Amino acid sequence: MAKIPPYLLNLAGEYRICSELNKRGVFATVTYGNRKAVDVYAISDRQQRALKIEVKTSQQGNFVTGIAQKGFIAEKGLVDDPHAPDFWVLFQVRPGDDGTFAERFFILTHQEICELQAARNKVFADSYFKRHGKVWDPMKGVDNVTVADVEKYEDQWAKIIERLGGPAAEPTVRQHQMTMDAFAGIDVAFQKGKRLPVAVCTWDADRFVPLPVTGRDAPHPPRGAGNAAALDSVAVTRFADDTATYLRLLEAHFGVRIRRVAIDAPSDPRADKLKRRRAEEALDARRVNCFATPSAAEFVQIREKVRAHLRAGGAKSRLPHANQLWMLVGFALFERLRHDWECLEVFPQATVRALGAGATHKSKPGGVLAQLAAVARLTGWPSPPTESALRTVAYGPTHDRLDAYLAAWVAGLQPDQRSALGDPPHDVIWIPSLGAAP
Repeated sequence: MAKIPPYLLNLAGEYRICSELNKRGVFATVTYGNRKAVDVYAISDRQQRALKIEVKTSQQGNFVTGIAQKGFIAEKGLVDDPHAPDFWVLFQVRPGDDGTFAERFFILTHQEICELQAARNKVFADSYFKRHGKVWDPMKGVDNVTVADVEKYEDQWAKIIERLGGPAAEPTVRQHQMTMDAFAGIDVAFQKGKRLPVAVCTWDADRFVPLPVTGRDAPHPPRGAGNAAALDSVAVTRFADDTATYLRLLEAHFGVRIRRVAIDAPSDPRADKLKRRRAEEALDARRVNCFATPSAAEFVQIREKVRAHLRAGGAKSRLPHANQLWMLVGFALFERLRHDWECLEVFPQATVRALGAGATHKSKPGGVLAQLAAVARLTGWPSPPTESALRTVAYGPTHDRLDAYLAAWVAGLQPDQRSALGDPPHDVIWIPSLGAAP
């Protein structure tokens, strides 16, 4: 039988690993996207934890890992990378002449495969130096391991099951429901201890209905680490990665597939040649106020000012540029979530202005209800409009929950139902077109 084409081979491997985990009582799902950061998520019985699994499929006697090239190992050893998978599953499949397939599975933790690859690379580097008299550069090759290297890890599925706390007692009902399309909205917040406000909604005919993400059994979103922690790129990257995991947990818990994510934050720094982002200039023209987004070079200066403030004993509650530091979290969210989903930049104040409901700010008495009533006329939810309806929409204060719902609604609109403020694709804020409807 002819070999399996590479694209189909990769798909076959990911679905096959999900099948093996499902058979063992673990809910596992393939991720989608052209630049996805995770191949498979394995999710615990109560949807409170998700493990990231890297799948490598081969029809040969070796598996390409690219571990050193991805930065997972360096001269000093294993690199602490928040994007690293929890497990690697190496799947060898060999087509037979009779239409059958010989299959083998090797399951390694991230640390196990990195240590194995590092040892293999050292042997090759020593041999290379003896032969050529110079140091081998691993970045000029592509790391791989052989079946012989990993044979002792064959069929060690128990490691994944144990990490998740055991197999499911019974498959949950939601895991067998038909998957519905859903749309997520994120009101970016990074205050210390605050849960990220995230709304996930579905269209029910012509009604845009939020899922009860604050329910007792629902997964919990990540908590912020504080504005000062926005300077810590590792902490911010981990927060973004935890957000992606949270969205996958919500998909599993509610039996939905998120199609688009709208984020209330600038997607990218301002281009150096511009005095203000094009999207912000468009907001100015509509008399919608917003904080200016610095350029990448200006953020370097801002970081140093904040560090100097902290070194001098300055209070974290009085950080300079506090109204811009949180944007670093937004950049990280866009960078990570774009791997798995289409992401839109939104600004809820611009959304309600497009609906003619921006006269009363949401922080003023009656502001939240006025804005909710305006969007409810187009979404059909809630009916009648009440602030109490927002309780299960997202975490955070009522106005954050409203902003998350407004963001999700823009994500749920079709392209011809949205208007661009600025220059797509990365200097644009999306708002609903007047009369937008499902």
